[in-house]
Amino acid sequence: MKAITIRQPWANLITFGEKEFETSSWQTKHCGALAIHAGKQIDKAAFDEVTIIASLLRYGIKSHEKLPTGAIIATVDLIECHKVKVDY
Repeated sequence: MKAITIRQPWANLITFGEKEFETSSWQTKHCGALAIHAGKQIDKAAFDEVTIIASLLRYGIKSHEKLPTGAIIATVDLIECHKVKVDY
């Protein structure tokens, strides 16, 4: 099974269905089952966002210390992958 590593809290937000899209600098042709691996690093700046905190609180997560890291936390069904064009 293929996997993607995503920093917390984003990995958990994907598994909760709170984050539907993930952007990256690369594209894949893979569709189907995909494991979500919570990386060892936590994006602590995300905890400055009220909407992120509210989403995590809905699932009983009150601090970044409660988030799993360095582990597969879920599998999802990757439906599509689109290249995003950014104009600067």
